[in-house]
Amino acid sequence: MSLTDLSTIQSLLAAHGLRPNRQLGQNFLIESSVLDHMMASADIGPDDLVLEVGPGIGCLTEVLSSRAKAVFACEKDPGMTGILAVTVKSLNNVRVFRGDVLGTEFRTAFMEWLHKQGKSSAKGESASLGQFKIVSNLPYQITSFFLRTFLSGDLRPSSMTLLIQKEVAERIVAGPGDHSLLSLSVQFYGSPSIIVEVPKTCFYPVPKVDSAVIHIDLGAGYGHDHPDVEPKKMFRLMKCGFSSKRKTLYNNLSSGLGIDKEVLKNKLDRANLSQFRRAQELSWEEWGILYQALAS
Repeated sequence: MSLTDLSTIQSLLAAHGLRPNRQLGQNFLIESSVLDHMMASADIGPDDLVLEVGPGIGCLTEVLSSRAKAVFACEKDPGMTGILAVTVKSLNNVRVFRGDVLGTEFRTAFMEWLHKQGKSSAKGESASLGQFKIVSNLPYQITSFFLRTFLSGDLRPSSMTLLIQKEVAERIVAGPGDHSLLSLSVQFYGSPSIIVEVPKTCFYPVPKVDSAVIHIDLGAGYGHDHPDVEPKKMFRLMKCGFSSKRKTLYNNLSSGLGIDKEVLKNKLDRANLSQFRRAQELSWEEWGILYQALAS
């Protein structure tokens, strides 16, 4: 039984009296080659612990189980957990958790699971960074909050391999000229790259937009390479810089940080940054120079 086969998916849904729930972002993958790309990018080995969010009927779960030491699959929809009870029943290294990955109950259950796998110092305590990987076909509507939670929190994976909306993936990997607060936020904590684009016809039901597989290495990124930079201060600076897209960086920083305009102009001059530049135009090197200039 192939869990990416359309007739199999439809039969499983019908047998459980279910239909795809668009509110939960349920679009089931019907192209198995996408799984191959995700596995190659995630580089899952026999010692790896994996968190999967939104497993659906279990097509990705099944492949992860065959390669990883253990898989924690978090599914919000009780209907899908009913199907998973059938499709992954024989997979002894898979734990299916019914709940919201952004909720407190998930955190408690996941920490207990890590502890049982020998990956946390004590039951209920925060895990050290990089003790698990995230591989998921992520519901579109939770992407931004999900990234913030697992990039900047104390429960951080070593990497993320995600199937997400193509437009969001392109924004994440953007460079100078196209930067946004999203791209800078992700690139501060990790190094993202688009692995493969996935047409919308690879899903059932067909969504309105195309998708892409993105891999984020959390062992890299600007913050990793510059440990002297304080995240809170850098993010305050960047948020002020992007506070109004129509305004220059100079005007946004002056009002947002409450800095006298003449003082700010002098600092920008010393940093060799024109007062007419806009936040989306700056490279990471320039953000670093600006950070140091304002700190002096």
